[in-house]
Amino acid sequence: MGLMDLMPNRPRGLGIDISTGMIHQAKIRLKSSNLRDRVVFRQENAEELSSISQETIDFAFCVGAFEHMLDKKAVLCQVQHALKPKTRFLCLTHNGDSFWNKYISPYLNITNTHLSTDKCLDKEEITRLVHGSGYESLEFGYWSFIPKGDIRFPLGPALQSMDFIGKLIKWRSLREGLFFLANKY
Repeated sequence: MGLMDLMPNRPRGLGIDISTGMIHQAKIRLKSSNLRDRVVFRQENAEELSSISQETIDFAFCVGAFEHMLDKKAVLCQVQHALKPKTRFLCLTHNGDSFWNKYISPYLNITNTHLSTDKCLDKEEITRLVHGSGYESLEFGYWSFIPKGDIRFPLGPALQSMDFIGKLIKWRSLREGLFFLANKY
């Protein structure tokens, strides 16, 4: 199942980020996209989502940002509040239970987080947060997240190799990317 299978066929999209710089970059990229007339970007804190009315969103998607958010439960609650009934929230994040995050990174004193407040969660932590935020069901899976720009050579290619092997032999602790799909009914 691909991302497009999860998303409803809607003509418009809204992208938010707390960073004005990221919103600026997104708007620049959007200018050359075939989606330029269908997507709007604006600066907003995901812990508040004050400009989004209750039950107005058909699908929510977060990639590479959840681990940076300070109050993850507030984010989950706000997204749940904004989602229409029978819709989903898909989040791609770091696998806090990966071999890299649990053993190699602490041993080498290397991190793939940017801020001291960043936190990579494992499935148990995510499950507690999601169920405590009003979602009805939760599904997990893995994706190939390789922090190439964050990890210096030769560790980046080593992580790619670990992820590839983990994908082949279905050894989840070698997978760096974790996704969850929270369903609102």
